[in-house]
Amino acid sequence: SLAAVPSNLTSSCTGGGATIAWSSTVSNGITTFNMTGGQIPASGSCTISAIVKPNLSAITIATVLTNTILPNDVVTNQASAPTNPFFSSAQLTVLPSVTLNPTADTAIWKTASLATSNCGVCAELAASSPLSSQVNSLFKFDLSGISAASTITNAKLRLYVTQIVNRNAGQAVTLQASPVSASWLEGTDNVATSTGGATWKKRSTGLGNWTAQGGDFSPVNAATTTLPGSFVGTLGSGMWIEFDVTSAAQAMVNSPATNFGFHVQQTSVLALSNEVRLASRENTTPAGTTPQLVISYQ
Repeated sequence: SLAAVPSNLTSSCTGGGATIAWSSTVSNGITTFNMTGGQIPASGSCTISAIVKPNLSAITIATVLTNTILPNDVVTNQASAPTNPFFSSAQLTVLPSVTLNPTADTAIWKTASLATSNCGVCAELAASSPLSSQVNSLFKFDLSGISAASTITNAKLRLYVTQIVNRNAGQAVTLQASPVSASWLEGTDNVATSTGGATWKKRSTGLGNWTAQGGDFSPVNAATTTLPGSFVGTLGSGMWIEFDVTSAAQAMVNSPATNFGFHVQQTSVLALSNEVRLASRENTTPAGTTPQLVISYQ
């Protein structure tokens, strides 16, 4: 459930002061914070900011909500227009939000010597150029805590790039995240011959082969992101990247039986492999770099 009151409430006013009081209501899982008690002259304005922390699945997310309130002006998330020369109430509405970590992830290699290898417990996964030693990665998340009747308002797949190996200096690198279209298993190997998990050729022992080697995925609801050429990619200079997977997450919530996770591959066709290394759910260096699926819904 959401926090009962906002934290770190601040106000910055011109043309007059403001006295802020808060209350909150919850309806159908949506929390609305009601702000009352401000006084602003017709020539002034007041910016109200609150950091609201939803506590879901033992994970805390800080969302900064800011309203600039002007006399006789209706602003986003404000319930009613202020009356000249004062306003008496305004609202900030917070939708439920959750950050999920993978329940499974692995990397799969095209290189003949690694095509039967599994990476289910690797600290780093990867996505590299299709022209050179291609590697793809798979990530699965449990969305069962979100009702199938929910509307996903925003979903971001967030991955931490630890480094780029065999880099084309100055070249931008584009990655694509697509919904996986067949079941697979993570496995328990560390760049070793698979004892049961996914490989370039197989979904896992017992599940059979991929229809297309390298992982079956749907181009529908695919999302891309680009690492700029200015990103050097040396070890220790990592960065977060994000994919907008709102449509894909909505489809997975609507039809849980088709939630097989995300397939991440490099689409840049570059001379070198430009192997983008990605922190896995087993990664601990640096800390706090586990893959994330951040979802807001109503």
